[in-house]
Amino acid sequence: IIFLIGLMINAFLVKQLYQLMEKILKHIPLVKTLYNALLDMFTFFDAQKTGNEQQRVVVVQTQLGKQIGLVTRETLDNLPDALGDKKNVLVFLPFSYQIGGFMISMPRSQIEPIDMTVDEAVTFVASAGIIGKRTAGKS
Repeated sequence: IIFLIGLMINAFLVKQLYQLMEKILKHIPLVKTLYNALLDMFTFFDAQKTGNEQQRVVVVQTQLGKQIGLVTRETLDNLPDALGDKKNVLVFLPFSYQIGGFMISMPRSQIEPIDMTVDEAVTFVASAGIIGKRTAGKS
């Protein structure tokens, strides 16, 4: 019983400490922006496990060649018209070895879905292609 009480108190204290640290981080100007962006990105990846259909891995043709991208929005509803119309999707093109990338609006016809999970794609891109499995018979 004493052990269980200790676990409950420890869990409560850790939760309170986490909330306090988060509150502090959200009040520091530059840190707040980066912290919120990272939280949003992690939420995006966690939502992949819940079956969110909008999260899919695609290949896009750019001036630099083919790049792996993550579709972040299938529709541009509630966004400025300058971003595109119903034929466009938002695609995030992550950088290798960095936290960051480009978000672009592009025609749906210019993206090609590939058979990778978001986790596999992010690992592959973050490692500059060093880490990643290759399925037999696929190129």
